[in-house]
Amino acid sequence: MFLKKEEAEREYLSGKEGIVWASYEQRQSEIIHNALLAQDIHSEISNDHIENNNLFLIKVTDQADVKNALNFIWKSSSGLRLKPDWYYPCGTRNTSFEHWLGDNTK
Repeated sequence: MFLKKEEAEREYLSGKEGIVWASYEQRQSEIIHNALLAQDIHSEISNDHIENNNLFLIKVTDQADVKNALNFIWKSSSGLRLKPDWYYPCGTRNTSFEHWLGDNTK
């Protein structure tokens, strides 16, 4: 069972406890983590388990950088403009992430 949008956004996209992003895919989390590092925003990846689903969380280590990280990942028109995984049907790829990578073939 995937998260309800409202619950997921409140828990994983609000900056609460430094968490700025969550994904069902480790690859996505690692790439975003590295993109944040390129912006001089330090973060770490951890795991959470929601009803037998692995969720990879990106947590910014300096609370002062949380707003910039949120803007860069999904809020600002000059950032990545990603949509969370739970906006897509269960079992499908996050097309906003794939589009950002420039890989529209998957």
